[in-house]
Amino acid sequence: MHAPLQTRRGLAAWTTRDILVLAVSSIALGVVTAAVFSLYVLVLAAMPLAAFAFAGVAYLQPFFVGYITRSPLKILVGQLIGGLAAIPFHPAGLVAVVGFVLYGVFAIVALFIGTRFRHFGPGSWALAGAVAAIFNLLWNGLVLQSFNFTLGVNLLIGVLAVASCLGFVFLARALVLAVARAGVLSGTELGREQGQEI
Repeated sequence: MHAPLQTRRGLAAWTTRDILVLAVSSIALGVVTAAVFSLYVLVLAAMPLAAFAFAGVAYLQPFFVGYITRSPLKILVGQLIGGLAAIPFHPAGLVAVVGFVLYGVFAIVALFIGTRFRHFGPGSWALAGAVAAIFNLLWNGLVLQSFNFTLGVNLLIGVLAVASCLGFVFLARALVLAVARAGVLSGTELGREQGQEI
């Protein structure tokens, strides 16, 4: 009599391809995020309102990894890897790792509310992006006190920040779909869901 097959869970369920895709995408997007954040800091000094157009860049990596892996733990690991890779390029240096992990937590909650880590259609994705934008506004407005302007200017900042978050979230989705078409993601959760073969 044969023993029943057991489904591997936790870290044992990670494949070599999962680890490689997570590491490569996290390092690449961590460096991209650091570069865009450096541009954000430069623009913030010259044109504070325009800088909020870059507000959503922190969501590019966790939404990219979340779409591929459908795993909160892998999002956090990816954020940690991306944050460490970004240290030499990020204006905040080592403190950037804390920001990466914090926005990873925001993205996990937003993805759970919007997609339940199961339904990744455009509508669910937009809901997750909107929730992420709300976290961004709350963090920047209430905690960091970034909105110390008149009501009209604060509303403009809010619109820019929400548009930026949604833009970067949908950019992450477009990048994932482009990479998936190349066949690179065939062994990941996304690849298995789409029925791709190696």
